[in-house]
Amino acid sequence: MTAMKKILQTCGSLFARSILCHRMAAPAPLVRRFAWLIAFFIWISPGPHFLLAATEPFEVTGNLTWTGQDGIPRQKYTFQVYVNEVEWSIVLRKNGVFRMAGHQEFAFDGFSMYQLSYGNTTPLTSPSQVATNTNVVFLSGYVVTNLDNIPVSYAGWPQFLWFAFASEAALRTNRPQSFPCGFYAERPDTCRLAVQFDPSPSPSARALGFRLINPGVIFLSDGSEPRQPAPFDKGFVAQEFKTISVTNRGNLSIPIAFEITSFVPKPKAVTTNELDIAYTIHGIVSQVVWNAPLRDPAPELPAKSVF
Repeated sequence: MTAMKKILQTCGSLFARSILCHRMAAPAPLVRRFAWLIAFFIWISPGPHFLLAATEPFEVTGNLTWTGQDGIPRQKYTFQVYVNEVEWSIVLRKNGVFRMAGHQEFAFDGFSMYQLSYGNTTPLTSPSQVATNTNVVFLSGYVVTNLDNIPVSYAGWPQFLWFAFASEAALRTNRPQSFPCGFYAERPDTCRLAVQFDPSPSPSARALGFRLINPGVIFLSDGSEPRQPAPFDKGFVAQEFKTISVTNRGNLSIPIAFEITSFVPKPKAVTTNELDIAYTIHGIVSQVVWNAPLRDPAPELPAKSVF
């Protein structure tokens, strides 16, 4: 066990790992066969760990819609999320089809987190034309480990899908004090924002909403962070995740409608509660499949390909 953990820690410390290191960290036939035993020893070993959730695998399909300050929806993604205890996978497609921007895949197999990007070589002659997935090519991929194993990206916002569907096992008993700044602004993983969770529906359930607190700075694109003018220099609510409705299965609640709102200070405000809405993201689930077939959440690692 010590040798296996050493391999995982060594490989996990690298931001982008080779296929060889990936194979070392996840020898599928052996690890999967004794996954329950490995998970048990990791659970009882010193150091941070996840509590495995005793839930059946499930899969959700739906869409995310981004709306700006003008109230006009401008970006739409479809998503597919698979969850099996601590393992999960997320697939995001812009506008619901394979477009030139391609699609993204994120996954966590219990040891490593994956992020893969794909493009499409089929030229589109009109915005309404649908490109098939037959000409999709692999662009880039990373096998990564960060503090939270939370996927963070501004291309489709997988971090909010992780919270909505895949955070049950991670957050049931372990409530972090902060989330990556990437939930709110493009920043390195080392940047953190304080998080406040909504009260849990029950003692055994995790929270279904949260608020991120800006410490009183302006996140500029050049990386600088000057202080906000008073009174916002003391901090304010920068972002809120709110569950609108849920579906239940045993002690598990899954959001089927949710909303993310990002805020900016209102000019000439007197109190920190005076905020303008920068944008909203609405999430709607169109299908939930309970007791989904078991599968390896880790995506295929394709051979390198270029346009």
